[in-house]
Amino acid sequence: VGVLGHIDVVDIQNIGEWETEPFSMTIKNNKIFGRGVNDDKGPLIAVLYAAKILNDMNVKWKRRVRIIAGGAEETTWECMEHYFKNHEQPILGFSPDGNFPIVNGEKGILNINISFNCEDAGEGICKIESRNKVNYVCDDLRVVFKTKDIDNIISYSKNATEILLGSDEVTLIY
Repeated sequence: VGVLGHIDVVDIQNIGEWETEPFSMTIKNNKIFGRGVNDDKGPLIAVLYAAKILNDMNVKWKRRVRIIAGGAEETTWECMEHYFKNHEQPILGFSPDGNFPIVNGEKGILNINISFNCEDAGEGICKIESRNKVNYVCDDLRVVFKTKDIDNIISYSKNATEILLGSDEVTLIY
């Protein structure tokens, strides 16, 4: 049985919203705060303690259990490629990745890059961008429209948190 976790963390996008030091574990009001306490260092530690408790209770394991901690979950899992070149793959497994219930699979990775030339496009979407990296859902999104009919674009922007107007450009921030 493979218990697959990871010890890497994603970059901090909202550092100003942290009330504690993100890279130091802090206990506050009986809760643990810090990068990775829920995804995925905390769950890995819980699995280690669960295994220790079962061993202390002299539970007879029917299968070999391997607790595997990788270091590149947010990118390519190259550490797992190395691990499985040297060890056989488990016949079954789970990931204690985040909140209950158990995660039986990861979403996978898809990176795409779409580009187009705004100068040749005439009117329409000129640019789509986010401040965030590609490995998680973005906090915000900017869509830049090249248009002479600014009012028309604004009529479709009711969910935008901010609208920036230029002479022939509208930027919607979501």
